[in-house]
Amino acid sequence: MRRAVSDVHYIYTMVQEGALVHFVLDAADPSAKISTGLNDQAELWEVYKERDPAMVQALGTPGHPAARRPPIRATRIPGASS
Repeated sequence: MRRAVSDVHYIYTMVQEGALVHFVLDAADPSAKISTGLNDQAELWEVYKERDPAMVQALGTPGHPAARRPPIRATRIPGASS
């Protein structure tokens, strides 16, 4: 994914469990380090401590996910070859 979209640095999947948000998948380069020398890639189930309003909205609220009901069904993906 990072090769396909080279100008995007962070791509990850997260879930919310109660009040905590956890990393499930972090596509960062596993050998990359931050300025302190620690790995740039999050560990599985690591707690994400920052709270961005867009992220909170996307995660939804317990019992009420942010997904549309009914889901949108695309008949053709824009930009995809036929």
